[in-house]
Formats: sequence, C-alpha cells, structure tokens
Amino acid sequence: MGDNVVAVKITEDNTLRNSKYVKGVQYLVENGVKQIPDVYIQPPHQLVNLTKFVRSNEIPVIDLAGLNDDSRSGVLAGIKNACDRWGFFQVINHGVPVRVVEQMMDVARRFHELPTEEKMVHYSAYPSEPHRFQTIFNLEKQTVLEWRDNLEQKCYPPPEDDNWLKNPIGYRDAAMDYSREVRKLAKVLLAAMSEGLNLSSDALEKCLGDEFTQIFLINYYPPCPNPELVLGVNSHSDRGALTVLLQDEIRGLEVFNEGNWFEVKPLANAFVINVGDETEVL
Repeated sequence: MGDNVVAVKITEDNTLRNSKYVKGVQYLVENGVKQIPDVYIQPPHQLVNLTKFVRSNEIPVIDLAGLNDDSRSGVLAGIKNACDRWGFFQVINHGVPVRVVEQMMDVARRFHELPTEEKMVHYSAYPSEPHRFQTIFNLEKQTVLEWRDNLEQKCYPPPEDDNWLKNPIGYRDAAMDYSREVRKLAKVLLAAMSEGLNLSSDALEKCLGDEFTQIFLINYYPPCPNPELVLGVNSHSDRGALTVLLQDEIRGLEVFNEGNWFEVKPLANAFVINVGDETEVL
C-alpha cells in the first residue's frame, strides 16, 4: 500500500528539506494523495481497541469561577480528585478572554494554510530553535509517522522580536497575548493543586522556579484518506509540568484510564488540563 517506505532516517538538513515526508501531511493532501504511504500506517496494537473505547464525557469538568467565592473548598477538592483519579480535567470560566483564544486559533489556522515552501523556511530538526515547523519528532528513531503537522514556539522567557514569525500577519501579537493569559491560568492551577496537597499555594511553582519555561505547540490534522490506519498523535504522557490544551470543535482527543480509552468531548470556551510527568514526580 502506498510507497514502500519503512523508516525515515535523515541527518543532513539539505536532504531533510527535500523529503516529501518532512514537508508535512498537508503537503501530501495538497498533492492529491489517495492512499496513505506505508510509513504512516500504525501497527494494530497502537490503534484503539474499540472494545475498550468509551465514547462519553466522563472527564471531570471544573468551574474555576468557584475559586473566588464560597465554593472554593469544593473546587479545590474537585481538582485534587481529578488529578488523583484521571490526571486530566477540563476547566471552564478560566479567565482567558474569548477574543484572545479566537485570535490564536485564527493565526494558527492561517500558518498551517501557508504554502509548503513558506512553512519549510521555519523547518528545523533542532529543539533549541525559538520556533520551528516540523512533522517528524524523532528523525533517528521514528519509524511510523503521525498524521499531523506541528509548529513549536517558545514563549517564556519571551523571545526577542526577531524570533516570532512574521507571517501570518498578526501572529506575534496573538501568540504573545495568548501565552501571557495561559501562563496566568497555569499559575492559578498550580496554586490550586498545591493547596489540594495541603501545601502552601506557591509550593509547586517554587519547585518549578518562578521563571519556568513555557512553549506552545500548534498541531494540525488535515483530512486523511485512510483515517482508520493512522494516528494524529501516538499514545504518550506529557513530560512537562502542566499542559493547557485548547481543542477545536473536532473530536479526536482520548485519554487512558483504568484500562479504557475515554473521549474528551470538546466544550465551548474550555481548556483540557493534563498533569505532566514532572508534576507527578514532584
């Protein structure tokens, strides 16, 4: 099926830039792919066993407005329970303005709709770059590719002006506003999680350091001709302290708990919170 490719191992940037796989899945879609190349086909054990898939919204939903009134203790208990049982929860009334979220979504879509040649200007295999476009996360080891393109942007400590994308227009302002508001939310959540552990509200943030690093990833999943054979992102845990995830209206995110995969139903004006490996270790 498709191209007879079983691995991608490229070490020189010039070769890398000429690889159709490194150019991203949107490049394949734009060039009329009818059947996915073999390199994107997931082994059966990686695909969700539908007998262990629960299509429901049992992931806890926490209304953060209660942190500011008499229901604070109940909200803290809800966050603690969600962290203990799931490691995931959704938050509503989180304080991030709708306008900021909409502007970020707009520039995210417009970046991924740019011509491939323009996106490839920002391609890098090196995570030290302030921003980079990529589709393959581990060139040396990844033998099955994920059906997604990705933009990674370091946003704290704040990059110099030259280290923000110039195109799409408005990207820098939208990304700065969004990362600033999400950082405020992350600090609120870290404080609530600390209090849930009967620690001072600044305990977890002190462990991470006042200047803890912040990056955001913009994942893009174009339509796939064989969606039953691919994954946008393989099963994994997040290695950082906390992930604040913004979904669009398209379903797809699943979390694993007590032997089952649970769908995370998108909620309007909500964020999905994922407790990362670093916080679990702490």
